[in-house]
Amino acid sequence: MKKIYNIFTSALVLLVALQGCNKTYLKEVVDESKKQNQEVPVIEDDEITKVLRGIKGVSNVTISLAALPQAQTKAEGVPAGYVKQYFFSYAQPVDHNNPAKGTFYQRVAMQLTDLKNPVVVGTLGYALTMTGQNSFQEDLVTFLNANYVEIEFRYFGDSQPEDLNNVEFTYLYSEQSAEDIHAIVAVLKANLFKQNKWIATGASKGGTTATLHAYFADQKGWKDFDLYVPFCAPFLAGTETSPLDANIGKYTFFNCGAGYQAGSQEAKAYANLQKILLQCVSKPTLRNAVLCRYHSADAAGYRIIANQLKGATEERMLAGFYVSYLFTLQERFAYYPFSQWASLVPDPDLVQADEVVNFLYMSEDEFKEKIRAAETKSIHTAEEMLAMRMRPNSNLAYRVAAIRELGCVGVDFSWLPEGGFLTPEVGYAVEDLAVGSARTFDYYEGQWDGGKLMTALREWVWNSKQKIVFVYGSNDPWTGGAIDDAAAQANPNVVKVMNFGGWHDDAFLHENNYTKEASTQIQNAVKEFLNK
Repeated sequence: MKKIYNIFTSALVLLVALQGCNKTYLKEVVDESKKQNQEVPVIEDDEITKVLRGIKGVSNVTISLAALPQAQTKAEGVPAGYVKQYFFSYAQPVDHNNPAKGTFYQRVAMQLTDLKNPVVVGTLGYALTMTGQNSFQEDLVTFLNANYVEIEFRYFGDSQPEDLNNVEFTYLYSEQSAEDIHAIVAVLKANLFKQNKWIATGASKGGTTATLHAYFADQKGWKDFDLYVPFCAPFLAGTETSPLDANIGKYTFFNCGAGYQAGSQEAKAYANLQKILLQCVSKPTLRNAVLCRYHSADAAGYRIIANQLKGATEERMLAGFYVSYLFTLQERFAYYPFSQWASLVPDPDLVQADEVVNFLYMSEDEFKEKIRAAETKSIHTAEEMLAMRMRPNSNLAYRVAAIRELGCVGVDFSWLPEGGFLTPEVGYAVEDLAVGSARTFDYYEGQWDGGKLMTALREWVWNSKQKIVFVYGSNDPWTGGAIDDAAAQANPNVVKVMNFGGWHDDAFLHENNYTKEASTQIQNAVKEFLNK
């Protein structure tokens, strides 16, 4: 596959590694030094493992003790400070439409409270997050005191439908994944959780996965879940000919950082970001400084545009810069609270062009160092966020799914002035032919479904029979792919919550991450739907 080079190498590598992201609230809940000095008690098989081993299709059953942040646990037979986690493999058809093609083993993890409590299923969209060593707790699980089940997505981790030495991603489609989830929920309902409320949840691609299951559940008549709660879930329809969806670029450029009180640091920073965006086109001094740094900092990316488009004009290079700038802004808004870095945004009317360029090309390490003092405002440190975004094995399979059905991040060039230095036509041509995120997928070119699945899903939300609580953050670039407000207002089965100032995060019980209003709306909607 063709490799993308761009001026913000570290930012783009992180974004592509998890472009759609992985679930954003993964918290290692035991101090590393304590874990190293503490011997984990041995845990014996119990009634749960016996039941699991008796289920047809289940194999490789194991049980582990995972460390809890609290010093106590109420579970009978479990040492203080630990919780039981169960792992097993379940035999799934490689192709649910043709079971004769064989089976693969999909990994499932469980962390239990009480078999009578609700069951929250993390649809993930990636590999398992449970390790068997440390406890990972979703806020939704905490809120409901629920049992928690994670289902590894096909083609991630150990859940491989094809030989890793010859992977063609033949069976990597959303409907196949929905069938996977349906089969596992059915077997757990029949054998372990027989009278429970069931909730599907996930963040980012996990939220998209949960919603797609709801979509197929209505089509197929499944009654798997009582409620779906997707966080930060994008639905990118792109265009008929391209998976690139400009709504993400438009939202990142013009909505992220907006709406703060006049005179606040965030309001000033937003205004400055808008100035920078426009002045890179309209102000020759700044434009020349940007292009000069682009050429020196990313000579390879410069050559890609020159070779792919047969000419290295300044207009084309500026378009390449805007593609890279989108990914940088997306990275910063998605994974860092705006309040942490708003003070770093320079006013291009008051500083020299070089100072603006230094901000635009700031490395990931320098960026993290400058905001380190503000990290306490988030429940995640920059290092934790970095680890979340760099989960192994998430890269290629996600990108294939994006080029086929899920859509890709696109830049919006429609705001450019007519007849100006850079036109929308040139911008879209550069993005589409040289440096856009879809360019890494040449091997799978022609497999895009024309936006049919995402368009159908967005239309289905208006009349969904499934109960769904969609949650988005106003500063999260992926909110550019959110469902329509009007759809939520028209359908009594659908609630849409917007967390003002929120980023790519699902920790709704934490006041540093969610406003009180948004957190209350989520809690009330969940309780109301589950009590119906």
